[in-house]
Amino acid sequence: MHMLSSMHDLAKKYVKKGQEETLVKINEFHCDTINFLIFHDEGYYLPFEDYNMDYTYPDFFINKYSEDRSEVFKVIKDCVSSEQEHVNVFVSKIILMNYIYYVLKNKPEEILCLKTFCGKSNDLFLDILSFILKMRFYVRKEHFKGLHLGYYFSRIEI
Repeated sequence: MHMLSSMHDLAKKYVKKGQEETLVKINEFHCDTINFLIFHDEGYYLPFEDYNMDYTYPDFFINKYSEDRSEVFKVIKDCVSSEQEHVNVFVSKIILMNYIYYVLKNKPEEILCLKTFCGKSNDLFLDILSFILKMRFYVRKEHFKGLHLGYYFSRIEI
């Protein structure tokens, strides 16, 4: 914890004006994460205000995905919105990491369900797929081989 505190003290010196509150929240999150990993407590929560926060919790995410994929896909759509604040982008990445880890890692063909949800909005699906691939978390282009996504892959620069 001492090393983490030292890193955040250093970051305070270089944080952009207006981003001090975000740095404090990230510091809280880092400390809470370490405490969670060491002293798991059922009452743990992430210290962010985001209306999709529940989807950052694996159990909630998995249950929602099995109950109603469309609901999860709406949240994933929100995750790539360009109008998010920086702190919301962090939450969005956690949500997308859940989607990647709990869904796409073992069943990459599930990406086609998301594509169907996006309908004729090729740009939306491209944004989501691009976001997922650029994270480089468990899945790469090769995982989607044979799913006829070449049109999208040709437009994504990684």
